[in-house]
Amino acid sequence: MIQQPTTVTGTFNYATAKYAELIRENPMITMNRVPELVSQFAQEYAATVSEKSNMAKMTPEERELHHQQMIAWIRADSEKMTAVNTAYEAFWKKKQQLTERVDLEVTNARTANQQTGLDSTGFTLVGHLSQVKDWDDSTEVRGIYYKEIETFVQSHTGAERAFCNNHSIRQSVESQQQVSSNKPSNKPPADPLGLAMKNPIPSVHNDFTKGFSESLADALSLDDPSECGLADFGMLEKLQREGITGDDLRNKYRVVVVNAWRNVSVKPLKNMPLAVCNKRTVGTCGELVDAMSQVKGGKITAISAMHNPAHKWSYYPDMRKNEVLLFKTYDSEDVKSRGQLHTAFQPHDTSTSGGEILPPRHSCEVRVLCLLPKEEEPTLQREAALSP
Repeated sequence: MIQQPTTVTGTFNYATAKYAELIRENPMITMNRVPELVSQFAQEYAATVSEKSNMAKMTPEERELHHQQMIAWIRADSEKMTAVNTAYEAFWKKKQQLTERVDLEVTNARTANQQTGLDSTGFTLVGHLSQVKDWDDSTEVRGIYYKEIETFVQSHTGAERAFCNNHSIRQSVESQQQVSSNKPSNKPPADPLGLAMKNPIPSVHNDFTKGFSESLADALSLDDPSECGLADFGMLEKLQREGITGDDLRNKYRVVVVNAWRNVSVKPLKNMPLAVCNKRTVGTCGELVDAMSQVKGGKITAISAMHNPAHKWSYYPDMRKNEVLLFKTYDSEDVKSRGQLHTAFQPHDTSTSGGEILPPRHSCEVRVLCLLPKEEEPTLQREAALSP
């Protein structure tokens, strides 16, 4: 048996100081116009169908079919696709200018002598075997996995209630030579309309900022929460259906979001694994940048980060189908934490024989919204006891 190295090196894509300056000057700046164009085209598409689509009354399956049909309609229009490709190329070039690539040491969390946990490092790897057979069948994933992972995360966190969002399947078929290169590609990806929930995201980020639960509470105060335009990852509809109110989120519950990330290939994962940063090493030098982004038909404020030498990164090599990586991206009661920075990356020393192509990455990620009773003991005090 080959002994795994205790550390590897990877190239991490951080935001530059120039990016942080642009965001401070204009927090609502939109550098990627593709979502805006798609939203505009979606209105045009709705006018072409025989019956006006009421998205609020659609099932998840109907929404997905509607979206796929709309994307096909856009692709069939050369003028629209020219606008999309032009907008994305401009964004891609700008993004390269605002990205700092840093080679970092990443700890193999399987060999490291460290205690991990959602309330300490912010992440942990646990065993979990799903009954899902076809991860590319959205109906099967919704029908089986959502309840599985809700129950599992609820038990792991001690939450009173847990709600699973819509899921993301990401795939990569890049070769070892391509993904291991330190040099950025000089060409933008070929399919800007297919990027959102397919390709691994190789940039340091966290999905939520400190105002997330208040945004949810504000939305739940509306008769139609969808009117707020919040990218809620499917959470608002479930909360409203279960009778959870905005006042409940403000006064009754500690709101926690746990991301559950797993390899769904039959082969151990070697291509673009996920790296997670020890949350106790984040935010020590003002490196975090809150920026508005458009995703899944709505807007949300997410976190990018400039490089901080204090960051301590870990990953779990060769993840298998019977494992799931849990990491906490939001906690309304943890006044110190800004959530879990994470990114896809490729270890530089990944080796294959004879120049063969690495097995493609095939992963599934969901976010589970957990409602826990408010605690008398602040999380900050508990964190102090757990600090090394």
